Amino acid sequence: MGSLLTGQTAAEIWATLERLASEGVTSENAERIRRDKAYLHRVAACMQNAGLPPPIWHTQLRKVMRQGVFGFDEWHHFFGFPMPDLGKLTDFFPLPLDQLEGRCPMQTPGNNIYEISDTHFAFRGREQYDGRSLTLDCLDGLLDQSFIRGGGGYKAEILFRDHLKKNTFSDDLITSTCRYAWYLVCSLREASPILRIEKVSDVLPLQTGYRLPTVIECVTAIILQALRNDHHYYGFTFPATETRGSEKMLFVTSLKTDNGGVVIDFEPYSEAKIRNLDVLAVHTGGGACPLPPALAD
Repeated sequence: MGSLLTGQTAAEIWATLERLASEGVTSENAERIRRDKAYLHRVAACMQNAGLPPPIWHTQLRKVMRQGVFGFDEWHHFFGFPMPDLGKLTDFFPLPLDQLEGRCPMQTPGNNIYEISDTHFAFRGREQYDGRSLTLDCLDGLLDQSFIRGGGGYKAEILFRDHLKKNTFSDDLITSTCRYAWYLVCSLREASPILRIEKVSDVLPLQTGYRLPTVIECVTAIILQALRNDHHYYGFTFPATETRGSEKMLFVTSLKTDNGGVVIDFEPYSEAKIRNLDVLAVHTGGGACPLPPALAD
């Protein structure tokens, strides 16, 4: 095997950078590689598949996060997704596992009660189901399947088609999916219960290393958290961008039903005061994701 620098042409190196950029790797990630030696080692180990074997890694993640994980096992149990061979899977998490037991950075200053594992929820994003893109429409169809309702009559519904008729969504939002990757999200209200959030601008910009979720990421987090823990994220309104890098915003609302299920609806974005406003912050895996210009003012 040749050297990374001498074994490739300039065009091949540039093509590699373009592929990384298409997966969401930012200039902040690249800058951190140059200045943070520990981060460099983790990235290099991931690229060389020299990290922990996934079966051991996943076991350790569950031990640290306890109920706060929705991984391959849960996708298989609730939705019938086939289980991958973890022994042949190259996987990467937004944070080293030992950092999950460190102080949650989303707490208000002076509050050291919670660790990251207490306030964050980890879930495996999926891009496809049975050969179809796992869009909002596809996810809503999965929620109609009987095998996720369980004995307690649980039911989840996404009021997606109603908004299609009203042309609420852009084409990009309609076709967007989560990435096939691990997500680590934090509810600001859960990290700081005494925090009063009335307007989105009260908490923006987010802590370095976090970003707002896209609509599909926000909806997926609400659904999977409800399935895993039968609570959390109920009764709140969350801001989300239409797609990654989009300037257009929507509100995602989650309402608990009488039978313990959840209904997810959408509202136009507004800077006005919002009742029961919360923010789901998505960890970027190293380096802050720039805010859309509309939110950076």
